[in-house]
Amino acid sequence: MSIKCSFDWEDTGHYAKWDNDTGEVLTTTFPCQFKDDFDGPDLVIPAAAESGCKWRKTIVNSATVAKSANTSNGEIACVLDSTEEAQTGAIYQGDQKTWSVEQGLILETRIKVFVTPTLVAEAVFGLTANTGVPDSIGESIFFTVDGSTSIFCEKDDGSTDQTVDSDLTALTTQWKIYRIDCTNTANIKFFIDNVQVATGTTFGFAATGASAILQPWLGLYKASGAGVGTILIDYVKLFQNRS
Repeated sequence: MSIKCSFDWEDTGHYAKWDNDTGEVLTTTFPCQFKDDFDGPDLVIPAAAESGCKWRKTIVNSATVAKSANTSNGEIACVLDSTEEAQTGAIYQGDQKTWSVEQGLILETRIKVFVTPTLVAEAVFGLTANTGVPDSIGESIFFTVDGSTSIFCEKDDGSTDQTVDSDLTALTTQWKIYRIDCTNTANIKFFIDNVQVATGTTFGFAATGASAILQPWLGLYKASGAGVGTILIDYVKLFQNRS
């Protein structure tokens, strides 16, 4: 592993160190930080708020969300099965929204699309205002992957909805590190394996105040049909300024 340092992250005045081989951010000087590597003995993500657990799962019908035991890094598996019905299987922070785009929020996660979504199934991972159908949420910033295996960058600030192809694909054999960088609300940036994607598009985020306070949401959903899909989540990290 080789370590690289940034002495001024996107002109914010904050420093960062990252693994130059993988692109994973290792440390930053942002005052508000969160990290979960999904290791340790807490093998159940609860459906309702539970003392000591930073996550809740949202389950619709036969989808499943489970922490995998005895994996080298710890991981969460979100799975849609082939039952012909609407399904959602995801983790989120229980609608306790404490992460603000206006405070220079950065989300990073390492994910493998282990089973490619089929039919209308879709993998979604990023930031949302609530736990509804991701494409219908008023304020959100996330990556999506569908049956084409193309990775899309999406943003909705309540007034402007943008979806742009990253021109990269999610292979079932590959882990990828996804980062959403909101340090400049006039131009939110998307990175995959530490390389900025969708550079031809400016993703401005016009929502402010309470509408700019989001939460991480990572999982899969489908509106109907027999589509399947599985993602494995290795870690989630968030950084931002203090208000």
